[in-house]
Amino acid sequence: MRMEPREAFAAVGDRLEIVLVVLIGYGCHLYYNLVGHIASLRGFDLGPHLLTPLDRACPYMPFWVLFYQVAYFAPAIVLLLILPRIGWDVPAIRRIVVSFLLLFFVHFRLYLLLPTSARPIRLPESMLGEGALGNMVRGQYHLATVWCAWPSLHVSACWFCYHLLARYRPPVRWIYLAWFLGMFIGTFAIKIHYILDGVAGVLLAEGTYRWALVRLNTAKALRWEWHSQALRLACYAVVLTALLAGLPLAMSATGFSGPLYTIHSIQLGR
Repeated sequence: MRMEPREAFAAVGDRLEIVLVVLIGYGCHLYYNLVGHIASLRGFDLGPHLLTPLDRACPYMPFWVLFYQVAYFAPAIVLLLILPRIGWDVPAIRRIVVSFLLLFFVHFRLYLLLPTSARPIRLPESMLGEGALGNMVRGQYHLATVWCAWPSLHVSACWFCYHLLARYRPPVRWIYLAWFLGMFIGTFAIKIHYILDGVAGVLLAEGTYRWALVRLNTAKALRWEWHSQALRLACYAVVLTALLAGLPLAMSATGFSGPLYTIHSIQLGR
């Protein structure tokens, strides 16, 4: 059946809204290292208190970095897998992204309230080994701030995504779960997180899924409709632009010189 021009325009608006909403989610992630820098200025570090005998007993096993580094792409991969099942159901996408952003903001809040660095668990670079695996671990050490350790955002984001697969693509979830277990082991096997970071990440993601996304889905929330497609897209574009424009301003205000994805050295209290 051929759509009327107005319906066709609305359908295009739906697709563009989904793209913009997802980009806003990734835009928030750009603040990750900045949050870590601000946390480092608090003047105290709870990291040593999270170091357990199990952390000390676990040997360094660089093999597990192969699982760990895939986590950066997991949310995008899961989104591509579930979109064919969701279709262009904009309210459903809104509920997922809003819940995911809530998870992000809780993480950021905890990082700022309870500054926790992974320094006590990290190995000196000279002990990471040579070859491909050692260089991969070295790259992970340099990729993100050492300060956003507890809870592990890697673990929580990926466990949240597991629930999405369990709902929309049940057969695929078992493959994903096998990878997730490898990634979870990797958090402490490559000495980039404490074991308690991963445990807290699972609990936080589980709580966000059950108390946010499940409730939003049950209530069929966020089903508003825009009367103006131009206004609809403009509002999302303004939010995305504000996120991108606000980042250099926040960096300047806090003395954070970047780069966005890597902090080679942060001195406590600097």
